Amino acid sequence: MSRKRFGVFPAPLHPDDEDLSEQIHRDGGLVEHLEALGFHETWLGEHHCAGFEITGSPIEHGSRRC
Repeated sequence: MSRKRFGVFPAPLHPDDEDLSEQIHRDGGLVEHLEALGFHETWLGEHHCAGFEITGSPIEHGSRRC
């Protein structure tokens, strides 16, 4: 019997008056915390039209360095 694996899709909503690098760092910390809890995958959203998104590219967002 195979073990179930779970993923998460956190909404990439951030206040527009916060520092961009802090937002990306905090999101990266969330992903690391979710991995420690046993989540297998995290999906990063790609929203181009909202005024409060911090990035339009999930690759850019997910490739941050600690």
